[in-house]
Amino acid sequence: MSPLSLVIAVILTQTPNVVDLTHAPGVEASIVIYGQGYFPVMDKTPDGELAVVLRGGGGHLGIGGRLDLLFSKDGLLWYGMRNAVDTSADDRNPAFGITPSGRILLGIHHQDGYNGHGTYQSSYGLARDIQLYSDDRGVNWSELKPLKYEGLEATSPYGRIIRLKDGTYMQNVYGPHAPKVPNMPAAEKGVDYAYIIRSTDEGQTWGDPSWIAANHNETSLLQLENGDLLAAARCDRPKSNTDLYRSSDLGRTWNLMIAATKEDGEHPADLIDLGNNNILMIYGNRRDEKKDIRGILSRDGGKNWDTDTVLSLTEPVTGDFGYPSGVVLGENLVIVHYWAGNPPTHYDGTHAQCRATRIPIKVILGGK
Repeated sequence: MSPLSLVIAVILTQTPNVVDLTHAPGVEASIVIYGQGYFPVMDKTPDGELAVVLRGGGGHLGIGGRLDLLFSKDGLLWYGMRNAVDTSADDRNPAFGITPSGRILLGIHHQDGYNGHGTYQSSYGLARDIQLYSDDRGVNWSELKPLKYEGLEATSPYGRIIRLKDGTYMQNVYGPHAPKVPNMPAAEKGVDYAYIIRSTDEGQTWGDPSWIAANHNETSLLQLENGDLLAAARCDRPKSNTDLYRSSDLGRTWNLMIAATKEDGEHPADLIDLGNNNILMIYGNRRDEKKDIRGILSRDGGKNWDTDTVLSLTEPVTGDFGYPSGVVLGENLVIVHYWAGNPPTHYDGTHAQCRATRIPIKVILGGK
């Protein structure tokens, strides 16, 4: 092997430097809620409070699933739990956002594919993508509106619903190949496709989809200062890592930037603008025995990413875990994620909890 080949081999196989920030000055943690808390998604209200939607009424999977809301002024103390949606089906997998007027937007995966014993049967094919909204902080909700675009009816929403500079709202959904979506590639067997859908009337109607990537699903979205869009998408195979995509035409077409994480079980992600061209991608490190939420930084507006320096942002746990969502609150970043414990109860929800961690942004940017 030549000296140059040796250097390249070392670069490709080197282990990232993990910087533990969990005990840095100013870092605090709390429990949002016990006994539920899967798949949390967080956003900020116009008056500066945090709101989170999360799963209750069932475990990781279960017919009793519902979605609830909680609020916080500081990211540590949470209050005001109220139900968002609870039908006879399994209501799960939220997408969530809040408009400048305070309207709460919610997309859900309405899964009715269970038999009489409450066991999930994928062959039933009884899933729908449902959209709804609330104008009074989740006390009352609009009617449940199924997504009616052909081929996307059974998709699952994911992550924070974002508002573009032109007022368009954008939401990730994922699921099977939908040939009516513009510019779709040929179908691949047995893979998910990541899409975006749009609303120009503050969530009353959704449509106008675009395709992001094949062989990907749960995808976080962020618009940059220059108007470009970033998408952090969970890959299906050969590794369940997270890939970063970029669009310069408001999401009509997308280009792969980098594999932001390299290993199985490093997913799904959220993208957060920390200000001054600093973009943070957080994700669940679900591959190690001790699991934590980790992050990588771009310091030039998302053009380049330091994948060699990985930030450990939450205390490690074992068992069923993940799905971080992060929002800037003043000089801090607040991160929520779920932890459902270890076998035999790690999948049924009885020991589930949603956790919150508040970290000074200067600690994240300083890496110590």
